[in-house]
Amino acid sequence: MSLKSVELQVAIPKATDIAKIQHQLYHKPQHDQLDEHTLLQKKQSENAQRSNEVDKTDKASIKDKQEALNQRTPKKNKKKKNNEEEQQPAHPYKGKTLDISL
Repeated sequence: MSLKSVELQVAIPKATDIAKIQHQLYHKPQHDQLDEHTLLQKKQSENAQRSNEVDKTDKASIKDKQEALNQRTPKKNKKKKNNEEEQQPAHPYKGKTLDISL
């Protein structure tokens, strides 16, 4: 099978085009994987920053709620509860320690 000069003029440029296409097809999975990896890293860093921001706002809202509850409850009730606990006499038969032997 011999090639004429005209056929060679067409075949050689097509060979270089095909070589470029094969090179792109061979390296395409690597490039795609690299692109996915960079997107994943970017999303992870955004999520890490977002979670820290959410934690800060949650803690602030919880603190605000606790302060509001503390302001609503009268301090007299707290003092009464503390006084009642202090005024209860110790039981004559009950002790503070427990002995267990197995």
